[in-house]
Amino acid sequence: MNEYLKRAESTRAQEIVTRPDGLVSRLYGLPALHRLLPALLAVRLAKLRGSLEWRLIRSRRDQARQIAVALTGEPEGSEAVARFGRKYRQEKAMQSELSLRPWMARKMPVEGAAGLRKAIASGRGVLLAGMHFGPMLSLHHALAHHGFKVYLSGGHPPEEWMPDGFSGRWVKMQNIWIEELGHRWVHLGGSYPVLRAVLEDGGVCWLAWDTKGSDLETTYLGRTVRVPPGLARLHLETGAPILPAVSFREGSKMRGFVGPPLNVPKGGDEVLINRILGETMSAIVRPRLAQAHFQSAQLIERGGLVKQ
Repeated sequence: MNEYLKRAESTRAQEIVTRPDGLVSRLYGLPALHRLLPALLAVRLAKLRGSLEWRLIRSRRDQARQIAVALTGEPEGSEAVARFGRKYRQEKAMQSELSLRPWMARKMPVEGAAGLRKAIASGRGVLLAGMHFGPMLSLHHALAHHGFKVYLSGGHPPEEWMPDGFSGRWVKMQNIWIEELGHRWVHLGGSYPVLRAVLEDGGVCWLAWDTKGSDLETTYLGRTVRVPPGLARLHLETGAPILPAVSFREGSKMRGFVGPPLNVPKGGDEVLINRILGETMSAIVRPRLAQAHFQSAQLIERGGLVKQ
């Protein structure tokens, strides 16, 4: 096994050090307590919490408005931004509740699982193009349940700063769960050769497409954005097919989706691949726009809000 594949197999989530937090935060982070409430009731209560956060906590209301402006393109201060911002806060609260129910995530249906299995059988490795959208990490519980092992680009290295309170506890918990499922984090910073080695070995890599960008321009949700070239470059250098892979919240349940491989014309370059990705991801996200996370809004802000 070469050095990059060895690095890909490392597990470090248990080393993450969380900052002290309050009793309520620690209790809310216990999955066992969430089992006491049926999912339908728990998600309804979470939606109510989101509404109260919108109404009572100014910092969260301001953040939601800013995200609403970026994602919708509506003018700041408009009624449309207020409606979307409230819906966004409700959505975040409901997704937070579902993220603490791994037993539900394992059982979620995954549309396209057979297609993923077929892509893996080609032996070229597989690139899963993800998004900061919906109950995104819950998808990987379901993929593990279906027998897939995934190398995720990202994660939280133990030496990095950890958020305070429940946010930090949630990050550590999610990172540990991913490793316990058998998946592996490939931490950012020198990750490209590791991901390439995994693909050349026939593995499956998941990368979030809506991460901080570079000079590579494309279109997303009708706006010009700048995205990193890594995902497209890995496809060009390894021949690994690119399959969109996301999860949705549907009421009090979740559903995974793995799309068919992108149809990249022969001779396609990084610009063309990302144009296809932008169109594909926009079509996935637009009907459930409030399920997008703040990273998608930041992607639009960094790229410049340019109406098409």
